[in-house]
Amino acid sequence: ETRVGIAIDDFILRGPAGPATIDFSVSTTSICSGDQVSFESTSFGSISSLNWDFGPNASPQTARGEGPQLVTYTSTEVLTNTVSLVAESDVSGTVTNEKIDLIAITPDFVPTIELLSSGSSSDVSLRASEGDAYQWFLDDAAITDATERELNITANGNYTVEVMTGGCTRLSNVFVVDVLLSSDTQQLGLSVVPNPSNGVFSL
Repeated sequence: ETRVGIAIDDFILRGPAGPATIDFSVSTTSICSGDQVSFESTSFGSISSLNWDFGPNASPQTARGEGPQLVTYTSTEVLTNTVSLVAESDVSGTVTNEKIDLIAITPDFVPTIELLSSGSSSDVSLRASEGDAYQWFLDDAAITDATERELNITANGNYTVEVMTGGCTRLSNVFVVDVLLSSDTQQLGLSVVPNPSNGVFSL
């Protein structure tokens, strides 16, 4: 029989009679800011309640019940979060399982693209902001073997770069190259517009 006005977390949790063993599973421990993590209790024994603390960078920061508990983490700097699960037991009293620095958070970021040129067509290239790994794109198509921080320009078009940092992958804004480059071009007279920019550039 369903009783109106009683939330599921208000029900007393019961396991096999005996001491409470408290533990929990987590969907991932390395995330980007804004990502969601799922927690679920794997505890057993005589348990009357379960209370979570997901840390100061979590939303929600606390919860009750076995789960799954869906939690979003945000941060503007690289940091870790400790997560704890506290159980009340008729047999064992208060039992806590705290996992120190369990969740590693990488802050959100937008990769940038910088123009490098010595005035010669053979030396014109683009350079991405610093990261762990790269993939360059021309007109939304991945450029084969273009996986270094710097890219030599070989054609006009819309360039973007995907940068991975700390397990997080983000795509840059479009960098427009609209000057025909050839082996016969010696002096390019390059400029970047508009300045200041709205995230889309032209050479």
